[in-house]
Amino acid sequence: WVRELNESEHIRKSELEELLSGVVRHERAADE
Repeated sequence: WVRELNESEHIRKSELEELLSGVVRHERAADE
């Protein structure tokens, strides 16, 4: 599975960034 992860790293990274930004947005909304 490591090889598959490396092959689709750029796709994974963008998915992770979207997920992370969503989490940050959620936490900010919870703080307010």
